[in-house]
Amino acid sequence: MVIFLQFSLVDFRSLAGLSENLLTSPSWPSPFPHKEFVRGSGPIIPRNKRGINNWIGENFICNIKKGVRMSYPIILPETGIKLKNVSKHQFSSENYILTKYEFVFVSNLKNIELNYIKLQKVISCILLSKIDVRNENYKYTNTTFERISKSLKTLYLMTSSKTSKLDIQNQTKYIKECSPQLFFYLNSSEILKTNGKFIKPLCRENLYQFNLYGFWHNHNNKSLRIWIHQQRSKNNNNSFDRELRISFLRFHSEYESLKIIFKGISDNNIKISSSTQSDILQKYLNKAITTILKSEQNISYQDHEGIYDYLKNLFLQFQPGELDLLKDKINNLNFRPQIEQKTINFINNFIEKSDMNITQNISGSQVINQENSGAGTNTFNFQGIINDKELNLKELNDELMLLLSINKSENNDSIVTHNVEEMKKATDNNDPKTFLKHLENCGKWILDVGTKISVPLIVEIIKKHSIQ
Repeated sequence: MVIFLQFSLVDFRSLAGLSENLLTSPSWPSPFPHKEFVRGSGPIIPRNKRGINNWIGENFICNIKKGVRMSYPIILPETGIKLKNVSKHQFSSENYILTKYEFVFVSNLKNIELNYIKLQKVISCILLSKIDVRNENYKYTNTTFERISKSLKTLYLMTSSKTSKLDIQNQTKYIKECSPQLFFYLNSSEILKTNGKFIKPLCRENLYQFNLYGFWHNHNNKSLRIWIHQQRSKNNNNSFDRELRISFLRFHSEYESLKIIFKGISDNNIKISSSTQSDILQKYLNKAITTILKSEQNISYQDHEGIYDYLKNLFLQFQPGELDLLKDKINNLNFRPQIEQKTINFINNFIEKSDMNITQNISGSQVINQENSGAGTNTFNFQGIINDKELNLKELNDELMLLLSINKSENNDSIVTHNVEEMKKATDNNDPKTFLKHLENCGKWILDVGTKISVPLIVEIIKKHSIQ
């Protein structure tokens, strides 16, 4: 088992007239290997086996030797699994608009068997692992992967800013973060039991020489994107497997970065007041959109139908009217005609269609959930129990089943079992009052296990109703 953990940061400074604050070396996205280095982190080296053909910014990386330290392997209790960090690296786009930090872990065991609960434990162990990150005093701050955001932004500003222009307190506001990603690569001797409930296939299972799965994971109110690539044959095309992984990780980070930039334009957080800023923004949009279109070609390779549309539906979501406002603002930015048309076409043909698909999928899933929840069509009774919106009863039932499973495997507490089973009955009977009553009896236990597994709906209900 090999695990890739990636954090991505989006830097607005070059779009806010602060380009003079940025270092010009390394000359991302095509730095000089073995000659340039990232200050306080490590040297630039060629990426092993390089990136993907025709993709700028993936061929060279910074081998982080000093910026981040991990002294010990990650040990998973009661499993015998140890995860050793074998690589830490960084790569950035032109003008540092998108920078990615990637950590690679390898398991000491082969023939590992994973299910959803064990996978949750692996994710939690990784995120709770301690790590040292260089701070503004060139000493180290001890933190964990779940809390690394602030330290990583500080490290990034230190390594990308001219010393005379470094102002961490005031410049952090220009640095936004994308959702972190965890990519699990399982070989053909490693087993993943999905049960079809929580780990969703991205394409029809057993159709190719591998299976792909993906889901969002909530850890202490922080969302992570999880990918699982399971080999089905020892004769897999390792080169293609690698290209697919790089495509997925870059596809996700480029999409989220692009959306952050679009939102910045739409919300007037990005204001173009000079030709230099305009040129930088146009160049970024041109390259980002081109990268995403190439991602489509890579991910659609060998007829992996549905995966690309699935990803678009996940990453691009705007509120009604926002896209029209965004297009109006882009029309007023005085872009070069071909860049303006390319950007507007991208919004029309990719984002807008994705939003339509999302609306249709949500609408359809609500009807299905009402039919299958055991509550008939009267799901409105649960309205207002969380965020004043209709609750997805199927997802709530799935979370209750997960709580029963984790209790059975760890504590087998009869009181917890009774209360969770009664909560499930209350959900089936559309009885929110009884649901909340039994939730109060085991709310503390659920909050405790909620740091290890993902039950975001129930945790949010607990917090909304101040259940202790």
